[in-house]
Amino acid sequence: METFAERYTNQIRGVISCFDRVVISGTLPNIRYSGAMAAYLTTMGLKLFEFTTFVNHDKSTGRTTLKACDGKCLHYYFYFIEKELGLCYLRVPTWAPFRLQFYFNGHNWLARQLDNKGFDFNLVDNAFIDIS
Repeated sequence: METFAERYTNQIRGVISCFDRVVISGTLPNIRYSGAMAAYLTTMGLKLFEFTTFVNHDKSTGRTTLKACDGKCLHYYFYFIEKELGLCYLRVPTWAPFRLQFYFNGHNWLARQLDNKGFDFNLVDNAFIDIS
């Protein structure tokens, strides 16, 4: 099967590629599950019973633990323009384990690189239609 570049080879002056979207995810490893969160709170001098909405006491074992539960989590989005990456966002959830997500557009990054090196280009939406 012929690729697009092979099919239109006499109309294409060159090919350049980049990542379309870059998403980096991370979490806070010290509190990513209920046992770790309980240990963290204890280390901070907090008693689990101070969080009655989130704990369950097992009378048969005499242990009090945090309980995992499903529910709706709010996310806050922080949008900003970074010098090298262009438009980015950071997504911050309101529930543990606080899985952060950082995003930037690879085409915007490539446009910044081309601009820094003095290349003229025409970027329409998310596609380079001409590069000097």
